[in-house]
Amino acid sequence: MGTRTLAEFRAETRWLLKNRNDASLSDDRIDHYTNAAYRHMCMPRVHRFHEMQSVYDITLVNGTNAYSVSEATVGQKIVGISSVSNIITIPETPTSRKRRLTPRNIRWFDRRSLNTGTPSAFAVEQETLYIHAVPGSSEAGQLIRVRFWREPATLALDTATTVLPNYYDEVLQIGSQFLTERGLGYRDAAQLTKQDYVAMLNEGDESMELEAEDWDFQVDVNPNAQSGGMGIS
Repeated sequence: MGTRTLAEFRAETRWLLKNRNDASLSDDRIDHYTNAAYRHMCMPRVHRFHEMQSVYDITLVNGTNAYSVSEATVGQKIVGISSVSNIITIPETPTSRKRRLTPRNIRWFDRRSLNTGTPSAFAVEQETLYIHAVPGSSEAGQLIRVRFWREPATLALDTATTVLPNYYDEVLQIGSQFLTERGLGYRDAAQLTKQDYVAMLNEGDESMELEAEDWDFQVDVNPNAQSGGMGIS
């Protein structure tokens, strides 16, 4: 995990801005930009950190094909889904039968009547997971396993550090500087800092990415809320 604390990120950002210390650049404002950069760099469409991966199981209910994937359900903000599987044999063992569900667009569901049976496809709309076919009495009690990317926890305390490898402390520092410069109206400086941020983010050590397959697929959850309006590209 990272070693630079939120207080250290804040102090460095202020130093990089020539120790600007007026009321318009409060500690809270710098912390806001630091956390915004942290959330942005952890979005799976930006960089797929295995530290941001998680999993949870849904128990199938007879006649129900819509299930919540909201923050309230799992205690974490889901920003992308990497895979959805049906665990058919319960209780689960290493030899349990499993079926991977095929991702579909929600409009695919709108164009057809759903049959009852073993789930084989899914779609996500906002924070709801839809599955096809609709579980019947034979499928009730089976599991749907969702593997997803989550949003990082906000850095709130002065002593807080990221959960990412140490290399990304410097990337986050540059990201915080970029957003702070942009927020203060330093457009020319922000453009140069943004270039450094993107370059450093793309230079991340690929050996840190341990998963060997399926990196090319993700399903966004509530994509309009993902970047917090940052508009970085």
